[in-house]
Amino acid sequence: MLISRINQFANKTRWLSLILLAFCFIFAFPLPLVVNSAYLALVLSFALLFVSQTAMDCFTTLIKNRFVIFSIVIYLSLLLFSLFVTTFHNQYDFTILRTLTNNFLSTIGCVSLVSLIYTWAGKRNIIDVMVHVLFVQTFLILIMLLSPDVREMIQSFIRTDSQMERMATYNNVRGLGISGSVAFGLAITMGLLGFLLHYWFAFYNKKSNSLSTFIVFVLCLLAALSAGRTAVLGFVVGFLFYFFSMNFSSLLRNSFKQVLIFGIIVSSATIYVLNNEFLMEVAFLYSRYVFRFVWNYLETGSFAVNSLTALDNMYFVPPLQEMLIGSGQYINFDGTHYMHTDSGYMRFMLFFGGVVSVLMYVVYIFINFWAYLKVKSVMSHSALFYGLLVFISFVFQYKGEVIFFSVAFMKIFYLVTFYYLLCVKFNPETQTLGLKVVPVPEPTASAVQ
Repeated sequence: MLISRINQFANKTRWLSLILLAFCFIFAFPLPLVVNSAYLALVLSFALLFVSQTAMDCFTTLIKNRFVIFSIVIYLSLLLFSLFVTTFHNQYDFTILRTLTNNFLSTIGCVSLVSLIYTWAGKRNIIDVMVHVLFVQTFLILIMLLSPDVREMIQSFIRTDSQMERMATYNNVRGLGISGSVAFGLAITMGLLGFLLHYWFAFYNKKSNSLSTFIVFVLCLLAALSAGRTAVLGFVVGFLFYFFSMNFSSLLRNSFKQVLIFGIIVSSATIYVLNNEFLMEVAFLYSRYVFRFVWNYLETGSFAVNSLTALDNMYFVPPLQEMLIGSGQYINFDGTHYMHTDSGYMRFMLFFGGVVSVLMYVVYIFINFWAYLKVKSVMSHSALFYGLLVFISFVFQYKGEVIFFSVAFMKIFYLVTFYYLLCVKFNPETQTLGLKVVPVPEPTASAVQ
């Protein structure tokens, strides 16, 4: 009995450690005496590999995988080409190299963290880890939204004065949570995690009932929208994934339950909020940001939102040189964006040139297709998963740099893919290396067609 309890405690400790490591690794928030939490998580992940021989064996096997090697080579190629482009054009703007170097190191860090997750998570899997990371960030965002004291305390540690000034225009409903990014980067990360949440609902959420599932969805969506309206795309596409992964009869039955639950919860919550002055103020400020287009229509008769209008104006026909071979300039000397545009497609074209930009997009589609081919035997509905992931990436790219660039977004992609690569390698039916077999979690039988 005592040994059993000790083992249970050890398993829970390892599980919580994995969630904490993944959270720190993905969100990369600043820490005292450390550049940010991602580097601390990376160092700890490598150190913990030496504690477990199985984890180290997983690491050495995964780092030699052709897909992993190709992923690392991509960033090495981008680093070298970026150095060549800016030097060729006599710009010597090396700003972009910092993000690409971060991505290069993060890809290797994904290998070590996945090796630990595969070894220590037991019957849980990478989707469980990612969803619990979403839960932690959701809790932090909501508690900061509802408690000014907690918000000020956390932000005083992790936010710079410029970030605080920038988020002040959103009436303390945006820039919340613990993350190195306060706007677009956090929004697309929450959106991608929201997409994974629906994958979890479809295949791994075995114990929860409709009520708890709906509550979890609503809370995560509220937190994600606080991070940025862009995040809604991940939840919408995630719902489509959930829709197509369910059989028709189950979908109708669950839809009826969800609609009924939605009506009861919304009615109860509305009555409670209307009778609480503080919550009314929070709800008002939140709605002013999230539903800005509705307020604009009520006040001006137009659905136009300033951020979208400004984004549309950032798309223009650049000079022929930039369109073809780029300029090698990423930022201006005053620190503003080159040609004053921060839209993803434009930024890539202005720096790399249109030819190389298109090549990057082709390679991204290829690597997602390759990932699907590699993991389809152990990952349910992998074709739909990676297809929708490509769609999400290219839509997000319209607003900012995502493909092979957004560090947190790419970390999640590689963590999920690398994990299932290990599942393929060490599947009990195909195992050849004699390593300890870690059970691969099976999806719920009712969800798999």
